[in-house]
Amino acid sequence: MNRVKIAIFFSLIVLIGLIAVSIFLAQSGGKNNLTKDVIKPVIEETKTDPSKLLNETKNLPILTEEDADKNFQLQDKIPYISQDFELGYSDLTGKYYVYKKTPKADAQLNKFFSDFKPSNLNVVNKNVAQAINEEELKIIDFNSSIEKESISKSDNTQDYEKVKEENRKNNLQVLSKLFTQLFSPSTGGTDQLSDFLSNEDGEATPNLEVLIPSVETNLTLDGIFNEAGIKIGTPPKILRGVMSRECPPLINLPNEKIIEYSKPGNGIPPTHGCYRNSIGVMGPMQFFPGLWSDYGRAVNRFGDYTHNPYIENIRDAVYGAAWKLKRDSRTTDLNWTYDQVRRAVVCYNAGCGRLNNPPSSTLRYLEAVWNIYKS
Repeated sequence: MNRVKIAIFFSLIVLIGLIAVSIFLAQSGGKNNLTKDVIKPVIEETKTDPSKLLNETKNLPILTEEDADKNFQLQDKIPYISQDFELGYSDLTGKYYVYKKTPKADAQLNKFFSDFKPSNLNVVNKNVAQAINEEELKIIDFNSSIEKESISKSDNTQDYEKVKEENRKNNLQVLSKLFTQLFSPSTGGTDQLSDFLSNEDGEATPNLEVLIPSVETNLTLDGIFNEAGIKIGTPPKILRGVMSRECPPLINLPNEKIIEYSKPGNGIPPTHGCYRNSIGVMGPMQFFPGLWSDYGRAVNRFGDYTHNPYIENIRDAVYGAAWKLKRDSRTTDLNWTYDQVRRAVVCYNAGCGRLNNPPSSTLRYLEAVWNIYKS
């Protein structure tokens, strides 16, 4: 009887140790020669206190459904030019720009904004079209420089993910071999744990099973693309294509992280490269705060969710992007033509003002999204 107790004690210690090792290796992905620095997102990070960043992104203003509709109606009236003021809007940054020409400008603006006055109104001292063009060019130049950097790093990113996956598979194989070595007759063990725990008379103790809880992975990134795309009317593959350009690291994120970052109120952490870059865009779909104010409620409006949308949340951001892309495409169909995809993507990446002459970086962006859409 003492042999049975000793056998049970040592076997349980071994099993607990193996389970602990398996959990550690699964989380770490194993050691390899490629560090996580290799897959550092190509989006430039700002060195700001994480707690300050978190507070900032959590408190971004978002228009109500009614005000969002009024805002869109206002945008349809722009650009507007009078003898007293000029008013413009950038659908790249989500900002309004006003140039006051005369002392009467403020009074005339109040009349113009009688139904709805935007909060993100920027006063400039030059022609509005020129001011908007200058700011958008800075963003386009930044995006172009980031694209060049991403080309040099993309291969390393793929290599790291490949090695990480191979290491996980190897870890499982190692654990399997350890169990085999422990309980196989050829190594002095036994075929079954119950045999190992048998007493000297050959009577086995009650069968003991080690239950390792499984993680339900019913939510996937493609599932979010499908959900938002179908409910809003934006092809899911377009959403995948846009995210693959805006925040590439999220495309290969494990499902457990997708689930974590999609729970209401949760999102990618402040240390993530897509959290916020130096020009102010934020989150999985890289929204400017002004645009997020317009489109952030999409998850409530179309998805019937009741939580407060968060710009860093994967599901919330995908819904917002789906709504913007849908509006810019100017189609009611779910099957988009090339021209409709072109319009939506150019507006998203460079602003609708560049539809006739998009930058080369935007054309490459468009090509990548179109190829994913048609795949």
